[in-house]
Amino acid sequence: MQDKTSNFLLVSTILLLLVGYFSSLSTLELRAEEPRRAVVAMEMYYSGDWIVPKIHGWNYYNKPPLFNWVVAAHYALFGSTAEWVVRLPSLLAWWMTALLLFFFTRRHLSTTTAIIAALLLLSFGDILYYGSIHSGEIDLFFSSLIFLQIVAIFHFGQSKKYGLLFGISYLLTASAFLTKGMPALAFQALTLLVYFIAHRNWKGLFSWQHILGIFLFFVVLGSYCYAYEQEANVFAFLTNLLKESTQRSISEHQFGAIAAQFLLFFPNLLKLLLPWSLALLLLFKKSIRQLVWKNNLTRFCSLFILANLWLYALSPGTLNRYLYPFFPFFAIILAYTLMEHQKIKYRHLLYALLFLGVVRIGYNFILLPKQQATLKQTMYRDLNETLWDITEGEKIYWTGAAYKWEARPSFFGLTIASDSLQSPPLLPYQIPYYLEHTGKYIFEFHPEARTDTYYLAYKKFVANKEVEIFYTFTELWTKQEMVLVKFL
Repeated sequence: MQDKTSNFLLVSTILLLLVGYFSSLSTLELRAEEPRRAVVAMEMYYSGDWIVPKIHGWNYYNKPPLFNWVVAAHYALFGSTAEWVVRLPSLLAWWMTALLLFFFTRRHLSTTTAIIAALLLLSFGDILYYGSIHSGEIDLFFSSLIFLQIVAIFHFGQSKKYGLLFGISYLLTASAFLTKGMPALAFQALTLLVYFIAHRNWKGLFSWQHILGIFLFFVVLGSYCYAYEQEANVFAFLTNLLKESTQRSISEHQFGAIAAQFLLFFPNLLKLLLPWSLALLLLFKKSIRQLVWKNNLTRFCSLFILANLWLYALSPGTLNRYLYPFFPFFAIILAYTLMEHQKIKYRHLLYALLFLGVVRIGYNFILLPKQQATLKQTMYRDLNETLWDITEGEKIYWTGAAYKWEARPSFFGLTIASDSLQSPPLLPYQIPYYLEHTGKYIFEFHPEARTDTYYLAYKKFVANKEVEIFYTFTELWTKQEMVLVKFL
């Protein structure tokens, strides 16, 4: 009877989480970083240029292309650039991670522990009520690649298949690098270092297999860089990627900011992992700690976290979503801890997970519509309709003063490289997303405006210029007045 009840609870929980994750994908407008990712992918999709990421028709230097390729491929697959399509790839990747986490954990721990670990991954508080709702951002997809990359190190290391360990992990490192840049290399380097130190195998770090893995990484990255160089300046692209990483790191902040980050980091991490972070209290019991350290898998997960988490704990630029790569490994440790505690039963955990699934569905159908209706920032769908009504379907473009900056990554004050770059002026990316989605065109930036063409611009830019103003509004994110104009 208990088995039947547990199986019913498990199936019900999975179904509820599926509904929770994949319903209401279009209730909220795209927010935060979602519209920027959507626009870069959309411009690839519309232009057919899959090598150099662009935004407003200009080169976009801040992120590599892989996530854009995946989103654009979904545009092509579904024949749509709608919000739900933007959010779908990361959700599919995260569920695939949960499935792989189950099979991986089951090889080394019990089946029930593997089930709980996979379900914990899907139900951590920040994932359930932020990450999976704003899944058009890059981090869930990136974290899935990091999980595969790190698991390859453990899996092939256990069987001492070092050729496969280095070859596959470095190919996955290359994929993760082409998704988010330098963090993929940090995860690889620190994890390999700690893994081989823990196994007292320094020679492995200097083996021909490791050299082969590094070679494969550079073959993949070099192939993309060669293709990029045929169209644009690859040095500028790589320089800016390095700057994106170093500007948020420990090397570029004062001691006071680093100390404040460290003090707030761990309470915040516990909050992100709620309600399951409460299980960490069980680790105060010596016998549980010993079990965690004795098991090969949970010890590896602990070493991975210890080897990599300090970078984020000491970096004031860390955002919550940057910590998602750690969540699968926390899920394994927490599931093992819960299942090894004699007073906590498998069925009790399933009841708790079932409850979280119900709450998430309620959140989708009750709270998300209220958020969309009440948040002042969610005005972009209405703005899009207004602009198209005024122009009667005629395309709109973007003009202003191009933004110039120096991509100058540094390490503890020492400049590593430097390059001068230009980009269109900043505006909320919801505006180009909804215009491009509706008009199926690229919302290009023209520093030199054409006559008889509709443009959006900041009002201060068109002051003292001969223009006809068709619409004026205050953009709530930048808090600046914008205008729809034609230059005379």
